[in-house]
Amino acid sequence: MNVVFIGSFNPITKAHIMVAKEVLNIKDVDKIIFVPVSDLYNKNSLNTSIYHRIKMIEFALEDNMLVSDIEDRIANQINRQPKTMETLLALNEEYQNLVLLIGMDNYFDLPTWYKIDELLTKFKVMVYPRGKEKNDIEKSSLYAKYHDSFIFINPKVVSDISATIVRDKIRRHEDVDELLDERVKEYISLHKEVLNYE
Repeated sequence: MNVVFIGSFNPITKAHIMVAKEVLNIKDVDKIIFVPVSDLYNKNSLNTSIYHRIKMIEFALEDNMLVSDIEDRIANQINRQPKTMETLLALNEEYQNLVLLIGMDNYFDLPTWYKIDELLTKFKVMVYPRGKEKNDIEKSSLYAKYHDSFIFINPKVVSDISATIVRDKIRRHEDVDELLDERVKEYISLHKEVLNYE
């Protein structure tokens, strides 16, 4: 399985890498593919270009991890942020046996997603708890119909580190050594102005 990890990664944190390592320990998982959202993603806090977000991901990658600019390529063609289904279909032309990785918070939002029935028919979805959620997975309206399409992870470690926390700490000139890979930290230090972390 090649697991697709879509996110802003603004910046990529040690928590992202920790999640990737946990997923790579699952039987039959071959690679983690980090997919940063395009610059057209509608989020006020996303004011760092995909060029720099990809560079930071590249610095943080470990064995069996890679990064794809697929969302940027699609966005440049259609002039909007691609839907997750569009991303998976395009990425499926480059990599086989794709599985989408999402957080438990997104699991309960899935019924609102674009072409979700088609997505769950064509791809499996791996669900990772972000904190100590005690959510009843069977409460999702999709669970009964597509329960075989879901893989629920019970990780050894969870983290509440977020990129928002990291950016806030950087703005306050606080220590982020425990939150970022050293090479990512150096890159941020060299490019603070264009990253808009000040």
